[in-house]
Amino acid sequence: MRKITAGFAVLCCAVAVQATVIVSDSFSGDPGILNDRVTPVGELVWADTYSRAQLANDQVEVSVNNQLALVQTNALTGGLGAKVSAEFYLNGAGLAGGYGGATVGMSDGSGTLAVASGDGISMRLVTTASNTGKISLVVRNGGVVIFSGVSDSSLPGYDTDPIQLSVSFVNLTVIGTASNIVTGASVSKTITLTFDQAASLAMDRFGFNTTGYQSGTVIWDNFALEQISYIPDSIEVSDDFDSASGDLNGRVTPVGELTWNDNFSRASLTNDHVEVRVNDQLAWVRANMLVSGFGAEVSADFFLNGAGLAGAYGGATIGMFDGDGSSLAAIAGDGISMRLITTASNTGKISLVVKNGGTTVVSGLSDNSLPGYDTDPVRLSLSLEGLTVTGVASNTVTGASVAKTTTLTQEQADALSISGFGFNTTGYQSGTVLWDNFLLNQSGGVLEPIGSVTAELINSDLVFSWQGDAAGTYALQSRESLVSGDWSNVVENISGVDGQMAVTNEPGGLQAFYRLIGE
Repeated sequence: MRKITAGFAVLCCAVAVQATVIVSDSFSGDPGILNDRVTPVGELVWADTYSRAQLANDQVEVSVNNQLALVQTNALTGGLGAKVSAEFYLNGAGLAGGYGGATVGMSDGSGTLAVASGDGISMRLVTTASNTGKISLVVRNGGVVIFSGVSDSSLPGYDTDPIQLSVSFVNLTVIGTASNIVTGASVSKTITLTFDQAASLAMDRFGFNTTGYQSGTVIWDNFALEQISYIPDSIEVSDDFDSASGDLNGRVTPVGELTWNDNFSRASLTNDHVEVRVNDQLAWVRANMLVSGFGAEVSADFFLNGAGLAGAYGGATIGMFDGDGSSLAAIAGDGISMRLITTASNTGKISLVVKNGGTTVVSGLSDNSLPGYDTDPVRLSLSLEGLTVTGVASNTVTGASVAKTTTLTQEQADALSISGFGFNTTGYQSGTVLWDNFLLNQSGGVLEPIGSVTAELINSDLVFSWQGDAAGTYALQSRESLVSGDWSNVVENISGVDGQMAVTNEPGGLQAFYRLIGE
């Protein structure tokens, strides 16, 4: 089981704890402009589009029209699993116009958060005459609104009290909330995206936006960017190919709304399956929701059907990759593939390969060949769960099977970027190969947050504490920079227990960044 890491920054023996919070900023510091300010946690730099918002009185004071402040991070997988929040105080200022209000959100940096010209999710507390005090939730892709909605009611005291604004994007659900910090009253709006809509979004900038400024001073404070548990209980895309005859390319799966990409557009849908009569045919679907492939299992039924598959990579392959390369058997980028070999060498065995940047980092063969692989339908399946990769080929007639398992290092797993899943026929010589019953599945609980972690400096030692799980094994790691360099194990193979756990480390040097991972 692979768990979301929790990180810690330690500077000059003063401890700052970061669990699921990626960037937090209370804006305490010397007065001055917000632009180019480095956040105290996360090492991210603010970009104030107008450079006229002022840091004063431990807060951001805005007296400018359409002020946009953003920080950029690529750590949140296109914004999936992100929550951004900030405290807003109208403070008697006038915010009017078509988009008057206070907005928090995430975008690709194109335009404002309220009117993104690229990809973006924004939640605006409306201060104009229409829908005053309500929140407006909008999702844009390429500048085009694909979803929008307004809360049913207005927030009492939005114009007199400090307000907490937050918007999150988890799985297919976008949730916006505005809460009155004084009274506790709140309003919210939730929208659900389709699989395709969610997968098409790419966002790496997170922040707040003041629009429609007329007069006075608006106050912002306590910005937070969090990574929250972003794996649903299950994601499943299945396709038994029961469709009218025609090309596979462009076919939309009946479950999951994903579209097939047939690299050669010559595989045909016939008789409720895919018939292949072409060399090196690759068919795959893209699913960014699977967070680099972790917790994913891809499987399909393959029937050699007397066809000839030879050559260096002759065989039937299923796998997952970043879409780089024309074949799962010869991936040019990142990927994991399992091939049922039909060449003279190692015939009937399965080959398991992991590549990063086109370079093989792990490879291996099953000990045995699968009986009947060339006469019977075979079920091929490949899974990546935690650090474990498992490939299995099963004869669906006799029940015989062969398997190969390999274990990645944490660094190898972290280096993988996977979004495409499918099957590949290589070394075609003659006849017709059949594929059917493709399944992409992510089981629940694959990525679990470690949860709240505390760090306490006792004498010269750092003591890290968290709620443990008897099913887990943990490691404490460190490096000198938060954003670059290799992580090194400080304490490893920490056996999990149900209940409170702790580990102690004596830091060395002036600066260190720690993270706790599930091995």
